[in-house]
Amino acid sequence: MLRKLLSHAAIYGLAAQVPRLAGVLALPFITQYLTPNDYGVAGVITAYYSALVMLQSLGFTVVMDNSFARHPDRFQWIWRQLYGFLTSWSLIYGLLCMGIIYLAVPPDAHENRLHIALLVGAPMLFFVVSDLFGGMYCLHAQRPLPVALRSFLMGGVNVVLTVYFITGLKMG
Repeated sequence: MLRKLLSHAAIYGLAAQVPRLAGVLALPFITQYLTPNDYGVAGVITAYYSALVMLQSLGFTVVMDNSFARHPDRFQWIWRQLYGFLTSWSLIYGLLCMGIIYLAVPPDAHENRLHIALLVGAPMLFFVVSDLFGGMYCLHAQRPLPVALRSFLMGGVNVVLTVYFITGLKMG
Protein backbone atom coordinates (compact mmCIF):
# COMPACT_ATOMS: atom_id res chain seq x y z
CA MET A 1 0.00 0.00 0.00
CA LEU A 2 2.79 2.42 0.90
CA ARG A 3 4.66 1.51 -2.27
CA LYS A 4 1.55 2.21 -4.36
CA LEU A 5 1.03 5.55 -2.62
CA LEU A 6 4.63 6.59 -3.19
CA SER A 7 4.66 5.48 -6.83
CA HIS A 8 1.42 7.36 -7.57
CA ALA A 9 2.70 10.46 -5.81
CA ALA A 10 5.92 10.28 -7.81
CA ILE A 11 4.01 9.93 -11.09
CA TYR A 12 1.75 12.90 -10.33
CA GLY A 13 4.66 15.00 -9.10
CA LEU A 14 7.13 14.30 -11.89
CA ALA A 15 4.63 14.64 -14.71
CA ALA A 16 3.73 18.13 -13.52
CA GLN A 17 7.34 19.24 -13.04
CA VAL A 18 8.85 18.13 -16.36
CA PRO A 19 6.97 20.74 -18.46
CA ARG A 20 7.86 23.41 -15.89
CA LEU A 21 11.51 22.47 -16.20
CA ALA A 22 11.19 22.66 -19.98
CA GLY A 23 9.64 26.11 -19.61
CA VAL A 24 12.56 27.27 -17.48
CA LEU A 25 15.02 25.87 -20.00
CA ALA A 26 13.17 27.72 -22.79
CA LEU A 27 13.50 31.08 -21.04
CA PRO A 28 16.94 31.94 -22.50
CA PHE A 29 15.53 31.46 -26.00
CA ILE A 30 12.38 33.55 -25.57
CA THR A 31 13.58 36.30 -23.22
CA GLN A 32 15.51 38.12 -25.94
CA TYR A 33 12.31 38.50 -27.98
CA LEU A 34 10.14 39.90 -25.18
CA THR A 35 9.80 43.53 -24.09
CA PRO A 36 9.00 44.80 -20.60
CA ASN A 37 5.49 45.56 -21.90
CA ASP A 38 5.06 41.91 -22.89
CA TYR A 39 5.95 40.83 -19.36
CA GLY A 40 3.57 43.40 -17.89
CA VAL A 41 0.65 42.28 -20.06
CA ALA A 42 1.37 38.63 -19.25
CA GLY A 43 1.49 39.44 -15.54
CA VAL A 44 -1.83 41.30 -15.56
CA ILE A 45 -3.57 38.56 -17.56
CA THR A 46 -2.15 35.85 -15.28
CA ALA A 47 -3.33 37.71 -12.19
CA TYR A 48 -6.89 38.06 -13.51
CA TYR A 49 -6.96 34.47 -14.75
CA SER A 50 -5.76 33.16 -11.38
CA ALA A 51 -8.45 35.15 -9.59
CA LEU A 52 -11.18 33.93 -11.95
CA VAL A 53 -10.21 30.25 -11.69
CA MET A 54 -11.75 30.12 -8.21
CA LEU A 55 -15.24 30.23 -9.71
CA GLN A 56 -14.53 27.49 -12.20
CA SER A 57 -16.02 24.46 -10.44
CA LEU A 58 -18.28 26.33 -8.00
CA GLY A 59 -17.09 24.03 -5.21
CA PHE A 60 -18.67 20.96 -6.80
CA THR A 61 -15.41 19.03 -6.53
CA VAL A 62 -16.34 18.37 -2.88
CA VAL A 63 -19.69 16.93 -4.03
CA MET A 64 -17.87 14.81 -6.58
CA ASP A 65 -15.43 13.50 -3.97
CA ASN A 66 -18.19 12.69 -1.49
CA SER A 67 -20.46 11.03 -4.04
CA PHE A 68 -17.65 8.82 -5.32
CA ALA A 69 -16.70 7.71 -1.82
CA ARG A 70 -20.15 7.40 -0.23
CA HIS A 71 -22.25 6.22 -3.17
CA PRO A 72 -20.04 4.01 -5.33
CA ASP A 73 -23.05 2.52 -7.10
CA ARG A 74 -24.77 5.89 -7.76
CA PHE A 75 -21.87 8.32 -8.26
CA GLN A 76 -22.18 8.11 -12.06
CA TRP A 77 -25.74 9.43 -11.94
CA ILE A 78 -24.69 12.26 -9.59
CA TRP A 79 -21.69 13.11 -11.75
CA ARG A 80 -23.87 13.12 -14.87
CA GLN A 81 -26.11 15.75 -13.28
CA LEU A 82 -23.11 17.81 -12.22
CA TYR A 83 -21.55 17.46 -15.65
CA GLY A 84 -24.66 18.86 -17.31
CA PHE A 85 -24.86 21.77 -14.89
CA LEU A 86 -21.15 22.59 -15.07
CA THR A 87 -21.17 22.37 -18.87
CA SER A 88 -23.93 24.99 -18.93
CA TRP A 89 -22.07 27.04 -16.33
CA SER A 90 -18.82 26.85 -18.34
CA LEU A 91 -20.53 28.69 -21.20
CA ILE A 92 -21.53 31.57 -18.92
CA TYR A 93 -18.24 31.42 -17.03
CA GLY A 94 -16.09 31.36 -20.17
CA LEU A 95 -17.90 34.31 -21.73
CA LEU A 96 -17.72 36.23 -18.44
CA CYS A 97 -13.99 35.55 -18.16
CA MET A 98 -13.43 36.61 -21.76
CA GLY A 99 -15.22 39.87 -21.06
CA ILE A 100 -13.24 40.55 -17.88
CA ILE A 101 -9.93 39.70 -19.56
CA TYR A 102 -10.88 41.87 -22.54
CA LEU A 103 -11.46 44.83 -20.23
CA ALA A 104 -8.39 44.09 -18.11
CA VAL A 105 -5.84 44.08 -20.91
CA PRO A 106 -3.44 46.99 -20.34
CA PRO A 107 -3.42 49.85 -22.87
CA ASP A 108 -0.09 48.67 -24.28
CA ALA A 109 -1.83 45.64 -25.80
CA HIS A 110 -5.21 47.09 -26.78
CA GLU A 111 -4.76 46.17 -30.43
CA ASN A 112 -4.48 42.49 -29.42
CA ARG A 113 -7.00 42.35 -26.59
CA LEU A 114 -9.64 40.42 -28.54
CA HIS A 115 -7.08 37.74 -29.39
CA ILE A 116 -5.85 37.64 -25.80
CA ALA A 117 -9.38 37.31 -24.43
CA LEU A 118 -10.22 34.54 -26.90
CA LEU A 119 -7.02 32.61 -26.18
CA VAL A 120 -7.60 32.78 -22.44
CA GLY A 121 -11.35 32.13 -22.55
CA ALA A 122 -11.69 29.44 -25.23
CA PRO A 123 -10.21 26.65 -23.10
CA MET A 124 -12.59 27.65 -20.31
CA LEU A 125 -15.51 27.26 -22.66
CA PHE A 126 -14.59 23.93 -24.17
CA PHE A 127 -12.15 21.92 -22.05
CA VAL A 128 -12.45 22.79 -18.36
CA VAL A 129 -15.37 20.53 -17.47
CA SER A 130 -14.05 17.45 -19.28
CA ASP A 131 -10.63 17.98 -17.75
CA LEU A 132 -12.15 18.32 -14.28
CA PHE A 133 -14.25 15.17 -14.51
CA GLY A 134 -11.59 13.08 -16.24
CA GLY A 135 -8.93 14.08 -13.73
CA MET A 136 -11.24 13.49 -10.79
CA TYR A 137 -12.27 10.05 -12.03
CA CYS A 138 -8.69 8.93 -12.66
CA LEU A 139 -7.66 10.24 -9.26
CA HIS A 140 -10.39 8.30 -7.45
CA ALA A 141 -9.94 5.19 -9.59
CA GLN A 142 -6.23 5.27 -8.68
CA ARG A 143 -5.08 5.58 -12.28
CA PRO A 144 -2.34 8.21 -12.24
CA LEU A 145 -0.89 7.48 -15.68
CA PRO A 146 -3.67 9.10 -17.77
CA VAL A 147 -3.55 12.25 -15.64
CA ALA A 148 0.24 12.34 -15.72
CA LEU A 149 0.34 11.72 -19.47
CA ARG A 150 -2.17 14.50 -20.10
CA SER A 151 -0.28 16.87 -17.84
CA PHE A 152 3.02 16.01 -19.50
CA LEU A 153 1.68 16.31 -23.06
CA MET A 154 -0.24 19.53 -22.51
CA GLY A 155 2.69 21.10 -20.69
CA GLY A 156 5.02 20.08 -23.50
CA VAL A 157 2.67 21.44 -26.17
CA ASN A 158 2.41 24.69 -24.19
CA VAL A 159 6.19 25.10 -24.06
CA VAL A 160 6.67 24.25 -27.74
CA LEU A 161 3.93 26.65 -28.86
CA THR A 162 5.24 29.39 -26.59
CA VAL A 163 8.72 29.09 -28.06
CA TYR A 164 7.35 28.90 -31.60
CA PHE A 165 5.07 31.94 -31.31
CA ILE A 166 7.62 34.08 -29.51
CA THR A 167 10.82 33.16 -31.34
CA GLY A 168 9.49 31.94 -34.70
CA LEU A 169 6.60 34.30 -35.33
CA LYS A 170 7.92 37.16 -33.14
CA MET A 171 4.50 37.64 -31.53
CA GLY A 172 5.76 38.62 -28.07
